[in-house]
Amino acid sequence: MTSFHRFKGSSGTWYQFAMASIGVRWASGIGVYIFARIKPDGNYDILYVGRSSDLANRPSPSHEKFEAAKRLGMTHVGAAICATERLSDAAERDLIAKFSPPLNQQLVSPIR
Repeated sequence: MTSFHRFKGSSGTWYQFAMASIGVRWASGIGVYIFARIKPDGNYDILYVGRSSDLANRPSPSHEKFEAAKRLGMTHVGAAICATERLSDAAERDLIAKFSPPLNQQLVSPIR
């Protein structure tokens, strides 16, 4: 079952994600995806934020951070469609700046 959840980035911009259990295949499209674990209050801890030119291929069990996210308790994968790769890059950086996900050590610079 897919539900929707909004996350507020560091810039104040809100991003709506379709959230689904691990293993869901996403439709093709440019976007941002997250690996997350659900908290007792129904909100999510974001473990990893990434972007892709094709969401159908990127947030999958073959992803290099997938097993690490599972070890951290990942329960859900989320995806948000973006109109362009530039917007997906900005959204990825905005969310990383806000949430400092433990598996996003490579992108700690501020939003450009």
